[in-house]
Amino acid sequence: MSIFSKIGAFFGRFGVILSTFLSAGAAAIVKGGGKVLIEAARDAVRAAEVAGGTGSEKRAAAIAVVVSTLTSKGLPVLYNAVFLAIEAAVAEMNKA
Repeated sequence: MSIFSKIGAFFGRFGVILSTFLSAGAAAIVKGGGKVLIEAARDAVRAAEVAGGTGSEKRAAAIAVVVSTLTSKGLPVLYNAVFLAIEAAVAEMNKA
């Protein structure tokens, strides 16, 4: 097998692994509130950034806002989905 074939095979397997990994995260977000969760995370991250503080303080504030939003709408609070949505919102904000 040539080096190029090996590289192609590696990335092919990586693509499958990455797809499976991201699909699990997406499923958790859908199960944990979907669009409401995503919007709550975006709003909470923006608000935490404006309020300031350490990274840990901003993360705790964002979690509290998202959990409050989900609870007020009668949606389940799945912490893995909450954490993932917040981290995705941070990445999205930092990319902009």
